[in-house]
Amino acid sequence: MPDTASPADTAPASTGTRPAARKAAPRTGGGRRADQLPLKTFAQAVEARDYEPHGHVDDARMTRSFHLRVGVVERARAASVGVEHKAYGTPIEGDVPNSFSAFVEEAIVAACTYYENLLNGGKEFRRTGPLSPGPTREGAQRGAAKRRKQREQAGT
Repeated sequence: MPDTASPADTAPASTGTRPAARKAAPRTGGGRRADQLPLKTFAQAVEARDYEPHGHVDDARMTRSFHLRVGVVERARAASVGVEHKAYGTPIEGDVPNSFSAFVEEAIVAACTYYENLLNGGKEFRRTGPLSPGPTREGAQRGAAKRRKQREQAGT
């Protein structure tokens, strides 16, 4: 019998391919409609807490680069625009994020609150200091010694 496994089934786990997306459960007619749900922003629904300032720089704006899947970013961008449009004329019109940056910030604050409540007794996790961009000096020396040894073994 011919092999019917797809390439995804036989690919090694470390190929960098993304995991299969979870499919949403099919909608049934018996669920609550959006117009029957209480109108709350995401942050209001999870009772999100803002961060505890650790100095005046906490309110400064910063640009960061993150590696996100294009589909996730485009979905979030569409949701941020859709939320602003759909909330127009509702009691939460002035509370919803009015930009993509505000949408992402609200999502981060809400996610932080959720995981702090779930795993840290409702308190902020301890902040870490700045992380070095590479290995420590000792780690670099150990790595160099290890590579030197591998080259010596390969040459014999």
